[in-house]
Amino acid sequence: MDRLKNKSALITGGTSGIGLETAREFLREGARVAITAKDSTSLEVARKDLGRDVVTIASDMGDATGQKKLAETIREAFGKLDVLFLNAGIADMRPLEQWDESAFERSVDGSGEVGSGYRFISRASHALANSQSRITVRSEMPRTWATSGISSPPK
Repeated sequence: MDRLKNKSALITGGTSGIGLETAREFLREGARVAITAKDSTSLEVARKDLGRDVVTIASDMGDATGQKKLAETIREAFGKLDVLFLNAGIADMRPLEQWDESAFERSVDGSGEVGSGYRFISRASHALANSQSRITVRSEMPRTWATSGISSPPK
């Protein structure tokens, strides 16, 4: 299929798991794909897996200066961005009863998917100028609940 033909996509945290599989699917669908990760070794492994057409960018989504550089790199590579898949973040895999307020804040605000994603979007709005752009934020929070033996968040 070519549902993403001539579309550009950025997948943060795109070197393993859901991020890597999303990159594979987007490439199969015809997208031009960029992936990020903090670790340059994992980026190189992912590039070998995905092919040389994927753009790999070493980037820490929790770093404000790095987010500005990432936005500029995407603008240079693609001109515009059609799909933003925010997958990078902190997965603090402790039992819930061992969490404290700072761990929660770090996961959903500071360097986590939600906070870092919002900050990136605000810094990359020039690259997201297309009114047809799509943004997906994927969160690890359900896994956190599962580590404490609770199948879903309490009401």
